Amino acid sequence: MIIMTNQLNEAVRDSFNQSVSETFDVFDIETVIDYNEEDPSFIEHSLELDTSTGSTPEAVCTVTSIRCAAHCLQLAVKDACQEMEEFLGHCRKIVRNLRTPTVAMRLKQLKLQNAVIDTSIRWDSTANMLERLHKLKDFCTTNLVFEPETIWDSIEKYLNILEPCRILSKMLQMEQLSFGDFYIAWMKCRLQVEQIDDNFAQRLLCCLRSRQEMLFTNEYFLAATYLDPRVNATLSNAQQISARAVLVETYKRLTRLATPEPSTSGVDDDAPGTSAELDSCGQNINFGNYLREHFFSIRHTTTDEPHTSQSLEREINLKLIAFIQEPVLPSKTNVLEYWERKQFTDPYFYKLAKVILATPPTSVSVERLFSSLKFVLNNLRMSLSDSIIDDVLVVRNNHLFDEE
Repeated sequence: MIIMTNQLNEAVRDSFNQSVSETFDVFDIETVIDYNEEDPSFIEHSLELDTSTGSTPEAVCTVTSIRCAAHCLQLAVKDACQEMEEFLGHCRKIVRNLRTPTVAMRLKQLKLQNAVIDTSIRWDSTANMLERLHKLKDFCTTNLVFEPETIWDSIEKYLNILEPCRILSKMLQMEQLSFGDFYIAWMKCRLQVEQIDDNFAQRLLCCLRSRQEMLFTNEYFLAATYLDPRVNATLSNAQQISARAVLVETYKRLTRLATPEPSTSGVDDDAPGTSAELDSCGQNINFGNYLREHFFSIRHTTTDEPHTSQSLEREINLKLIAFIQEPVLPSKTNVLEYWERKQFTDPYFYKLAKVILATPPTSVSVERLFSSLKFVLNNLRMSLSDSIIDDVLVVRNNHLFDEE
């Protein structure tokens, strides 16, 4: 997903650069060179280029990706388990002996659970393999080749060390999971692993810290943490500044969306105000003039705008600084309910929190949606069309239909 996001951003930038270069190729180069950047005719000419191609700077949008928290946990444990590959290989050998038809039949006769083999790319399956193997210790000691006691002690030790990560992995499967919920669960896991005096535990702790640092390099992760009174006190000064920059920019965007555009001077009162209205009225010819007049009206009538914009930005920053100085809430507080109570007392920050906290910290819900496909499309229903499959999945996984 991260690679795909980077490729999308590169494609957008390449498309924008190509459209601009193609537009300049249409005009005479010597004519363009004669323009002065401070000359109004040059500005008007630049606007014509942007209007004709639709490639204004505001039209160049990029996609920001956030690493899946569950995947970061997966990678952290996988990195830590690399040093125990030889031990895990020996455990897999024992499990394969337990899964032979003769031994499996013997387990069934004794009403014991069968051994399970792990998937190398999923550490939780490795933990399940070790747990099932440890339960079959007495059977292995009696019916298989003798294994030294150190093997079983090592299995028990690794299971105890991985237990906090297994608990965290289950918590990350929650549907209504916020960044603060994830961070609290992550820190609890770290503290439990830190209390274990073992080389593998210290290795796992280093891997968890390394992956956590990668998560905290994302400014939107920091912004979501900033708006959670349970954990925002853990942010450093540099992280707080980065988070406030994102929150201020998002706040300004929300303000622009909520504020209607001012009427344009020099345009008839009956002239349409949007491009959609222009298209519906059949006045596409005047659309370029409308944009130019709109741009120049803003450009000439907002000479003092930088001061106003800076004062607004300063006011938002002061509110955010005051917010982070509020008392820390208990870890069991529901941050979504906390912001719902602020819907009327602080409506703008409430809207800001709804946008920032809407970002899911994991892709578990999406993966669960894809996994549900196996219950819809099976060997007995292979003739379903794509549209029907889409409709069934929407109804099956959309909780709004349950209320109706």
